Amino acid sequence: MAFIRSMAHPYLNLPSIADRQRDVWDTWQSIAPLCPQLYLHSTVDALVSEPEVSAFQKVQVGINPPNTGH
Repeated sequence: MAFIRSMAHPYLNLPSIADRQRDVWDTWQSIAPLCPQLYLHSTVDALVSEPEVSAFQKVQVGINPPNTGH
């Protein structure tokens, strides 16, 4: 996993890629879909860590609380 991260890190830090990634994350953190969301993640994911997925999920739930009345 560390090898894959080390290979992806320089590419993901290119200014154009980093700017686009930041724009996407900013948008996703301010606009939550109105449909149910399923978050799948793995502890061995080389690009997005499990804590990052969990933090994103918490932000999304805060924006659009789940409607439990089915």
